[in-house]
Amino acid sequence: PSLSSDPGHHETPASRERNKRKAKEPRTGTSDGVHVSEDDAAPVPERTSGNLDPADNATADAPAPRAELYRYYVKARGLSVSLAQKLKDRYATWTDDAKSHEAKFTCVFTCPLTGEHFACGSWSNDDAEVVDVGEDGIFWYKNKKQAMNAAAAKALDCFSLRDCHGKEHAPPARRRCRDAAYLSEEDAPAIPIPPDGIDLPTILVRPEGDSSSSE
Repeated sequence: PSLSSDPGHHETPASRERNKRKAKEPRTGTSDGVHVSEDDAAPVPERTSGNLDPADNATADAPAPRAELYRYYVKARGLSVSLAQKLKDRYATWTDDAKSHEAKFTCVFTCPLTGEHFACGSWSNDDAEVVDVGEDGIFWYKNKKQAMNAAAAKALDCFSLRDCHGKEHAPPARRRCRDAAYLSEEDAPAIPIPPDGIDLPTILVRPEGDSSSSE
């Protein structure tokens, strides 16, 4: 039997209000009709306007960059859900030469449609921040998940800039990284060279699901 039916249990007004709020909390699932895999839909920490970087015009309730990039490819680029769920294979991540407990991570995301590479940007939230910047301009993070989100954030910044560039009534490009986005691959900074054993993807896909080689 429930506690509410127990004659020895008395529900206070405060507990009744908490139960009402709990019943109204949204359940996890789809968003805008687009299914986000558990791997790509990482929990988004709460952020307030006081701890947002002044140069970043992202909204406080924005999804993690990897989840946002997943939705972008499905909704804006026509990638099928089955192919979008393979975006995790487009992230090449590696560590520096430090010992395992001191290792830092960087990442390069490869667009499945064009083959363009996007290295980590200078991205941060309440749980993530750049822990080192190499002399070659590589941004390093404390774990693999943060590095992958930083690479996704850089790709999203560039896509946002390109989508609104030259359009008179387009909304301003959204910034997620402190370093600037760029309009073309030719304008991009040098992409980090992966160590031996780490290969950047070379196979391209078509939005309708057909695959073709990048050559």
